[in-house]
Amino acid sequence: MTQTYTYHEIFDAMRKVVPASVQIYLVGGAVRDILQNKKIKDFDFVAEGLVRPIGKKLARELNGKYYVMDDERNIVRVILNHDSNDCYCIDIAQFTGPNLNEDLLSRDFTINAIAIDFMQKNIVVDPLMGAADLQKKRLRMCSIDSLEKDPLRAMRAIRMALEYSLTMDAELIAAIKGVVPLFPSCSMERYRDEFFKILALEKTSSAIQLLEKFGFLSFMFQTNLDDEIQPLLSFSRSIDHLLNILTKTFNEEESSNLFSGLTVLKIGKFREQLKEFFDDSISMIHDHRSLLLFTLIASSYHIDSHEKRADVIKKRAKTIILSADEIKYSSSVYAAWQQLKSDELDQELSDTQLYRYYRKFASYGIDGLFLYLADSFCSNNSQTDINHWTKILERCVKYLDAWFNRFFEIVKPEKLISGNQLSEVLNIPSGPKIGMIKEAITEAQIEKKISTYEEAIVFAKKILLEPNE
Repeated sequence: MTQTYTYHEIFDAMRKVVPASVQIYLVGGAVRDILQNKKIKDFDFVAEGLVRPIGKKLARELNGKYYVMDDERNIVRVILNHDSNDCYCIDIAQFTGPNLNEDLLSRDFTINAIAIDFMQKNIVVDPLMGAADLQKKRLRMCSIDSLEKDPLRAMRAIRMALEYSLTMDAELIAAIKGVVPLFPSCSMERYRDEFFKILALEKTSSAIQLLEKFGFLSFMFQTNLDDEIQPLLSFSRSIDHLLNILTKTFNEEESSNLFSGLTVLKIGKFREQLKEFFDDSISMIHDHRSLLLFTLIASSYHIDSHEKRADVIKKRAKTIILSADEIKYSSSVYAAWQQLKSDELDQELSDTQLYRYYRKFASYGIDGLFLYLADSFCSNNSQTDINHWTKILERCVKYLDAWFNRFFEIVKPEKLISGNQLSEVLNIPSGPKIGMIKEAITEAQIEKKISTYEEAIVFAKKILLEPNE
C-alpha cells in the first residue's frame, strides 16, 4: 500500500537521522513549491557532509530505497513508494562550494536559490530575493554568467517561465541570445529531456514561440529555414484544445463554441477511455502526450519542400536521440494521420476498413486520429462548415468505437483457425499463401460471412480453388 507524505513528515524524519553538528537544508524546486502551496514529491537537500550515512539512515527510517546517484559529486537518492507510480524522490548532495550561500549563488535562477533551514524552526534563507521574484512573477539569473556556466539553463528558463507564468527580465533575455553559439557544448540528451519537460506543460503554442524565438528548435532540428510558423501554432493550439476537452474533466467554458461543443457531444462518450489511453506510459521513456506533440512539431516545423516529411520525422527523432520504440511511434502516428487525411468522407466506412487500419497501425491509430482531428479542426473547411466537421467527427467516432468498444469483434477477433491447421487441412506449407488465406478468413469473419471452424475450412478451400489474378 502506498503512503502519502507531507514535507513536514520528511523534515521530521530528517531531523531524526541528521547529527546536530551537521548543517543541512532543503533547496531548489521543493522550496519554490512550498512557497506556492503546491504538493511536493521531489525533495532536494544539501548538506556540508555525511551525505551517504544520512541517506542510508533516512531510507531505513522511511522504509525507502537508497541509491548513489553520482559517486564523484557525492549525490544520493532515497525513493519512497519505490514499487508504485506514486513515488517520492529525496536527493541529498554536498554543498557546491564551501557553504550554503556559495551553493545558492551558483544556482541558475533566483527562484531556485532559496533554502529552508528546517533544523532551525523552518527559517527561510534567501540571499538573492528569490521569494520576492516569485511573488512578482519575475525570472532572474543568480549571476551574470549563469547561462555561460551551463547553456542548457537557457532552455530551462523557457520551462520556468511557462510553468510558473513568469516574465524574463531584460538581462536574462539578452543572456539567452548571447549563449546561442554555446548550445553545442551541452549534450543533445540534456536538450531532449528539457524539451520533453516543456512539452509536458501542455502549453504547446507558447512553447513553440519561445523555443523558436531563442533558436532552440533550429538547433535541435538542425534546420536553417525561416518559414512562417503560424500554421504550426494554430495546429498546436488545436491539439492542446482537443486533448483538454476530450481527455480531461468536462469544462463547459472550454466547450462553449459550436465546434467544440459538437466535438464533445460526439466524442465525449469516450472521455474516460481516452484519458486512460493517454495517461498510459506506452512503455516508452517520455510521456505519451509529449510524444504526440513532438510528432506534430517534428512533422510541421521548417521542412524543405524537397524532403519527405516521414523521413524528416525519423531524422529529427534520431538527432535528439529518441529510442527505437519512440521513433517507431512517431513514424507510425504520422502515417496513420496521413492515411486518415486521404479518406473520402462521403464513403461509408466498413468494419473491414476499420480492421485493416488497426492491423496496420495498432494503438498508434488512436494518436493518428487526434492529429487528424487537430489538423481538420484548424483548417478553413472545418472552421466555416459545420457539416464538414460533423462528417469528420462521425467518422472518428467509428474508429474510436471499434478500438474501445468492439476490439474483439473488429480489431482483434478470436481466430477461427490457426496457420498450422490451415497448412494441414489444405496440404500446403506455411508461407505467404497461408498468411493471405488467414487474412481473408479474418475479414470474412468480421463481415459475418463465417463464424465457425468448419466454415473457415470451407472458405479457405474455396479461396484455394480460385484462379490467381
